[in-house]
Amino acid sequence: MASLVHDRIAIAIPAVKHGPGAIERFKATVSLWARRSEERNALAQFGWREMKDIAISEADIRREIAKPFWRA
Repeated sequence: MASLVHDRIAIAIPAVKHGPGAIERFKATVSLWARRSEERNALAQFGWREMKDIAISEADIRREIAKPFWRA
């Protein structure tokens, strides 16, 4: 921790520390969220034929697209 002296009063300044790969983890998380959002938007466009092809019900699709992008 660094300190600064101003008028004989020491003020503690916390050092900014990021763990290894913090920026990479942040980028990966944002990328995952974007991918989920795109996939859910695509699911919202499915017709009955696509649903039948992948053997998923309309209720399952509605439940999936209702989730926020940050939730798996």
